[in-house]
Amino acid sequence: MNRNSAVRTKLVCVSEKEAMQMGRNLVPSLMTEQLAEAGANEWRVQNRAVKELMKEQIWFKPMAVVLGMGIVKTAAWGVMARVIVGAVLSVADLLTDFVVLQQFWNGGEDLKGYRNAQLASLATSIGFQVVCVTVQNRKKCLWRILKELVIVLTGLKAPVDAYRVASGAEKEKDTEIDPTTMVTYSKCIEMFAESIPGILIQASAILITMNNGDEVLRSAYFSLFVSILTTGFVSASISYDYDTDPKKRAHNPEFYGLIPDAARKRSFLFVTMLLISAIQILTKVMLVVIIASIKKNYASLYIGGDFLFYLIFKAICRDYRYWIPMGGWHCGFGGFADYKSDCQICDRFHKLHFLEAPWRLAVCTSR
Repeated sequence: MNRNSAVRTKLVCVSEKEAMQMGRNLVPSLMTEQLAEAGANEWRVQNRAVKELMKEQIWFKPMAVVLGMGIVKTAAWGVMARVIVGAVLSVADLLTDFVVLQQFWNGGEDLKGYRNAQLASLATSIGFQVVCVTVQNRKKCLWRILKELVIVLTGLKAPVDAYRVASGAEKEKDTEIDPTTMVTYSKCIEMFAESIPGILIQASAILITMNNGDEVLRSAYFSLFVSILTTGFVSASISYDYDTDPKKRAHNPEFYGLIPDAARKRSFLFVTMLLISAIQILTKVMLVVIIASIKKNYASLYIGGDFLFYLIFKAICRDYRYWIPMGGWHCGFGGFADYKSDCQICDRFHKLHFLEAPWRLAVCTSR
């Protein structure tokens, strides 16, 4: 990352030293991106001569993308790093959830409700993931569907999806969406059905234990910390990948483009987004838990009222249907029931920046 230094010299005036520096800038640009195309685009924006060369020679950009894909596949920080990070975060969060679940199980009747709620959230998350991969691969053979289901049930979907995206896998013929979109859907489902409820359950159990005068185990605090940090990382990753996607920036440059082009600034902003998301989760969860400690009906009224107001707003704007490119009835009712609800809950707790798109607020004026 220290070797990354933007070169603003024109193409006709580039010296040999500056050309070597531009070549060194490619690897740091690829390190900060999920897609090789996004890394090549960052490299183009940083270096004026590269931008001019891509404009003059149409073959140069595709060559840079292919070269970047090769670098990402073979580099130690490329595919393997993404797979390892994804696997560690996913497995760590899952293991801490099971540790807390065991504590709830050994806690007797007092923690029976938390145990059942934790099991329900895990089952709901897995159920949504199963439905998602089944719809995605419904035109494939039975063996392929079973393979994807095994990946979901073993908790390895996150690292497998990361490997597919980082290795440049494209949309297959008989699938509904591309791997990048599938990663986003899977992460949102995980946050919606498992992460948010799990954090709420753990925080509520800790508060109840403290109010009863009992000692809270360190493992409970550690599990809560890991869950919040992991969820903040996932939230920041989704927003980062959406904002740096060259296709989305080209399609809607007025909205996408928050992330700067310099690699150091991108890394700093990613950490900032992670902390903002984690703090947002913590404050929102503590607010709900404190309200619930006063009276449970108040917490239900707070969450339900907020969501009901959102649905009424969407109905008034006639924006109660969302088209999901999966064909059949999935694009209509399924889009409203799952996608809208998922986005609303995730945005309220995690502040996913790409969900704050202007067209979500401009529907009433455009119809």
